[in-house]
Amino acid sequence: MAGKVAARIALFVVSAIPGAAGFFAGQPVLGGALLLVCEGLAAVGAFAGGLVGDLVQRRRSWLLDRMDAAVSRRLARFERAYRDKVLSDSRYSDAKGLTFTGFFTPELDDVYVDVKVAPGTPHTVRADLLAEVPADVAVRHQLGDFLDLPSPQILAVVGAPGGGKTTLLRHTAREACIRHRGRRRPIPVLLYLRDHVGQIVRNPDIELPVLIRMAVTRHGLQDPGSWFETRLRAGRCLVLLDGLDEVARAEDRLVIAEWVDAQVMRYAKNDFVITSRPAGYRAATIANAKVLQVCNFNSEQVRRFVRRWYLALERETTRADADTVAARAGEAASDLLERLDRAPALYELTVNPLLLTMIANVHQHRNALPGSRVDLYGEICQSMLWRRQQAKKLHEEVSGEKKEVLLRRLAFTMMEREVRDLPRADVLTLIRPALRRVSRDLTPDDFLADVSSNGLIVERESGQYSFAHLTFQEYLAASHIRDRGLTKVLAEQVDNVWWRETTLLYAARSDADEIVLACLDSASVPALSLAFDCVDQSSELDPDLRDQLEALLATAFSPDTSAEQRRLLTAVVVIRHLRQLVRTDTGLVCARPVTNRIYRLFRQDTGRPEPDAFDPSRPDEHLVVGVHASDALAFAEWASAITENKTVYRPVTRMQLENGDVRRAVAASAPNAKACSIWLDPSADEPFFWSSSARTAQYAISGTELIQQVRFDIADRMPDLVRLLLLRTIIEVHDMAGELETAIKTARERAENAARTSDVGADVAETRVRSAMRAGPDRLHEALARAAHIVGFPELQGPFIDILRIVETIANGRGHDRAEALSLGMEIADELVAALDPTLATVLAFDQSVDAPLGPDQIMGTVLSQSFGHLLRGHAKITSVERAFADEFVRHARIADAGYAASPSAMENKVSKACWAVIDRLRREHEDPRTTWTGRVAAALAALAAPIVGRQAPMTEQAAIVLRFAALCLAGEPVVQQDPELGLALREIAAGTMVMRARADGELPPTETILLAVP
Repeated sequence: MAGKVAARIALFVVSAIPGAAGFFAGQPVLGGALLLVCEGLAAVGAFAGGLVGDLVQRRRSWLLDRMDAAVSRRLARFERAYRDKVLSDSRYSDAKGLTFTGFFTPELDDVYVDVKVAPGTPHTVRADLLAEVPADVAVRHQLGDFLDLPSPQILAVVGAPGGGKTTLLRHTAREACIRHRGRRRPIPVLLYLRDHVGQIVRNPDIELPVLIRMAVTRHGLQDPGSWFETRLRAGRCLVLLDGLDEVARAEDRLVIAEWVDAQVMRYAKNDFVITSRPAGYRAATIANAKVLQVCNFNSEQVRRFVRRWYLALERETTRADADTVAARAGEAASDLLERLDRAPALYELTVNPLLLTMIANVHQHRNALPGSRVDLYGEICQSMLWRRQQAKKLHEEVSGEKKEVLLRRLAFTMMEREVRDLPRADVLTLIRPALRRVSRDLTPDDFLADVSSNGLIVERESGQYSFAHLTFQEYLAASHIRDRGLTKVLAEQVDNVWWRETTLLYAARSDADEIVLACLDSASVPALSLAFDCVDQSSELDPDLRDQLEALLATAFSPDTSAEQRRLLTAVVVIRHLRQLVRTDTGLVCARPVTNRIYRLFRQDTGRPEPDAFDPSRPDEHLVVGVHASDALAFAEWASAITENKTVYRPVTRMQLENGDVRRAVAASAPNAKACSIWLDPSADEPFFWSSSARTAQYAISGTELIQQVRFDIADRMPDLVRLLLLRTIIEVHDMAGELETAIKTARERAENAARTSDVGADVAETRVRSAMRAGPDRLHEALARAAHIVGFPELQGPFIDILRIVETIANGRGHDRAEALSLGMEIADELVAALDPTLATVLAFDQSVDAPLGPDQIMGTVLSQSFGHLLRGHAKITSVERAFADEFVRHARIADAGYAASPSAMENKVSKACWAVIDRLRREHEDPRTTWTGRVAAALAALAAPIVGRQAPMTEQAAIVLRFAALCLAGEPVVQQDPELGLALREIAAGTMVMRARADGELPPTETILLAVP
């Protein structure tokens, strides 16, 4: 303390000297003395000041360090408390305004699914609940991708009501609190603009730190000094401003927008994110803001949310281990998703996070979805129109119930006019009379702006207004009809499909007798279909009317029903079955594939063949399986015709089938759906297998499998093959006999010349002739000896011995004897052909006498002839003739290790095209197909296969064998080998017979079914 006093005195004296010197400057004596005194005091002061200053500086540094540490501790405690408060305030998901909220609200972290955003412009962002982002948006981003960048960002996040804007800001604030280390702007500031409208409007110059300080003070926190101001000035904050559109008055909204612009300029180093609905933002934009449109959920996000929502619910309600909780949650989530799959009209609503939350709450509350959908639509309309506004304590000029009454009248008028859009002027004209009854102050323009901001009414084009989804228009119109007792309007429209959904929504809560009676009186397809739909809706209905409808529907399957009535009822059944649709990017897809019940009506009306492996005991509700591609096309044409082409159907496309919503709807459609495959448009050769449980390569036959099947076939038909081997021997003997005559004549001439010109005797010359005569037959004897053990069949012993005698006669007999032997050989050849299996003989062109002058290739084809020739002329030891022949057959037929594929559906076309291609190639080679073995076999194969592959005859085991032999023999013909694709097609035909047999035996259950789409 003494040091401080001395220092202050010294400083005072020094500072006073100049003034005193000036005062006495006019007094020479006093001035001089005083000057000396002052100089002395100044020297003393300087010395004392220096000494004391050193002491003060050291003491001051110590005090400042202590004060700085204390302030830092205090600020750190505040920052931690502030972050904890932000986390606490944003802990739960926003369920304000939902009537079915259950007894608990899930924590945000437990159920949050990333809300995606995409760059856009204020005028391209759609305002309706179910709006999709524009098609040119290729990439969806997370909001974090645009934050905490080197340069600060101004972002306007714009989206439809219930799109997840508030949830997105809450999640963003939580992320900034939890993962703040290393961020450029780690302090999140989340303000709901609706809570500060009055303060800003009363004082537009109020600064952001003041509002923040007021907000945290209300929550029990005291801002230490200028904490927020300092951090905003330093650019350390992420400012999140929610609900620009929730400022009710348009003029106030402009004031708020100007205030936001001012804060952005004043604290330009920070990130700013402002949320709004499209209409609200277009009326009050933020300067220099980058617009990000909120993207609706895709199917994967929908499924992820449902699973997380139920897991959070079960954790709260189930006191059990984690596995049990997960199992119960998975079961409940699957139940909801399956119900949505079966109700495409509801599934369409799930793209909006708020509507999805409503659906999940309703499902949890009721353990079901409302079958009529009325309760759900009512919940949606109430929440959008007024419940959420009430929960947020927003001012309303007209009560929510009265708003709904006004919109009901509007919806009914639009239904009467059969329009989805109305010009603004028409809307205002319709609203004005009713609005006067409920409010004197609210103008029609103000009312339209108010209801447009909630998302149920949207401006699709300039000046054209409609409901966000036709469902809401239909629901509100049905409510108006119920309130005003206008059932007669619906009864008069039973033939008009435009009113169908409105009628069903009405009937779900009202007596449907008058409507059903009108349907029965009309007896048209749309009317009867509507009547049965009313029954399905569990409408209030007289029991006698219900019984009358069921009896009428049963007559569709009765043989005694007239053709006209059967066709009418068939149309009703088909329309009811195909009416549930799933929307895709390329059109609508029927949610339910064709069942056995529907397909039976189709066959009854058209006479189409039975499906493959048809089992009449299959349940009616199961999907039909085993249909061919041509059946799918024919069914689509039939369904279009049966409904009088009011709806044109076609098989589904690959792109549509790859849509997750379509797959889920199909999977939930029938008990056997997960084992099915679906034909594609236009008549694809192969079906697309959408289910992991279906055998994706069920038509594939490997080269190894085909080779093994050939071995089995050869073993099965060995007696016939031995006959052909003997036939091949006779042909070779016949050919060799001619060679033998030439050889004997040449030998005799040489012997006679040798006898005349040398000492060689006649005996020696004769011996040379005999040797020449034995040369050819000896080769035959050797070949027959090699094949002798083939003849293990008693019925072939005789022909075999006869052939040996013929060879002996040719070798040892005279010319006359040899001629008789050759004639006998041709008789044996005809007997061998006659003893062949008739089908095999026909398909291999052995249906006539053997023509002696022809060679073996011309009589039995290249594959058989060369395979037998190897057995007859080979020198290697043959341990198994069957195996040796099979090896040669496979080699000459060119069966490769590569796989082959031929679906039963493709066989008819494949056989026809391949056989005609063979015949065409022969003609181009200037050969007559009718006289060549190749041409006759191609024609025989086509004729034999036609009724089998066309499903007029069964694919028996014996038929399969002969078809394979014929196809593989043709595959090895020289004229075919010039065209590798043709050879492959013939080998695929052989493989296709294996698939068809496996299907007929039940080894390969059919899976192909029909799913239709609407272009």
